[in-house]
Amino acid sequence: HGKILASVQRGILLFTAGIALQASRQYVGDEARNVLHLFGTLGMLVGVGAVPLYLFAESSAMLLLGAWLIGFFAAGAWGMVPGYLSERFPTEARGVGTGFAYHAGVGIGSYAPYLIGRMQDGGTDLRVAMAYCIVTAGVVCVALLWLGPETRGRRLD
Repeated sequence: HGKILASVQRGILLFTAGIALQASRQYVGDEARNVLHLFGTLGMLVGVGAVPLYLFAESSAMLLLGAWLIGFFAAGAWGMVPGYLSERFPTEARGVGTGFAYHAGVGIGSYAPYLIGRMQDGGTDLRVAMAYCIVTAGVVCVALLWLGPETRGRRLD
């Protein structure tokens, strides 16, 4: 029952984090690109910064704190993704473009378990291999967020 309870708690945490960060996006408004990007960046940076607490924890308390920080901030940063992606495509292609972009990212991310396994086979500690992949993915996500085109004043219909 412990694993089921942990899964339910994780689901509630991710749901809450997504809503919180999306709500903050709505509060600031769609026009404030830099502030919105800052929310996503800070969320990802706090989550990535908590990786050592989670992967290298020496106590249950540190493991729990690291898991919570990663879960709330890094996963919560994804709360802005649907709104962000939908602004990148014209109306005619919005559904397909958003879905393709989101799932292309998932497809690229699915390479991580293979890469972690290869690194581990090469002698890298599992925790270190996981940390490399998590930090690299976080940095790439933040960079792509800031490289996206400005949509302020652009008609999205």
